[in-house]
Amino acid sequence: DGAVYRLPPRTSDFEKQTPTLVVGDLNFANGFYIDEQRNKFYLSETLANRVLVFDLDVSSGILSNREVLATIPSPDNMDLRYDGALWVASPLSNQIRRVDLDTRAVDVVFDAQTELGAIALAQGMRRVEAGEGIVDLLGPDTIGGMPGLLTGMILGGERDPFYVANLGAALIKVSPAVE
Repeated sequence: DGAVYRLPPRTSDFEKQTPTLVVGDLNFANGFYIDEQRNKFYLSETLANRVLVFDLDVSSGILSNREVLATIPSPDNMDLRYDGALWVASPLSNQIRRVDLDTRAVDVVFDAQTELGAIALAQGMRRVEAGEGIVDLLGPDTIGGMPGLLTGMILGGERDPFYVANLGAALIKVSPAVE
């Protein structure tokens, strides 16, 4: 049973904060991104293979109008890139996917998937459809040469590299293409 709670801002150092449920009934809520410019809240629902989007009232923390933004295998951490695209890590596919927020088109921007990983991905997608787990599919055979399971990214500016984060002890630096 996944959920998202909000802690209201403190008015004093001694005030006790009470978490407020803002979204419930989620299948493993995971990564999220608050987009204050668009007044949106993006949320990875990892074991449902989808990224959700909500309208966000920033001052109250109220979320409304829940929609599926994109279908992505095991979405995890996410970040908004300088160009306005939402990048989402997909551990099961061992990829980073880019979601165009205007068209909702999804493409792959970083791919470390192996042949065995592609097989695990297909099995995992079938399992999720059947309401079954996928954790046992994530392992050394599916991560290829990565230092650990791909879980996120750190994005920079247009001319900056980005870094692929994982459950290992290293970051992978990816330099932008030279034109």
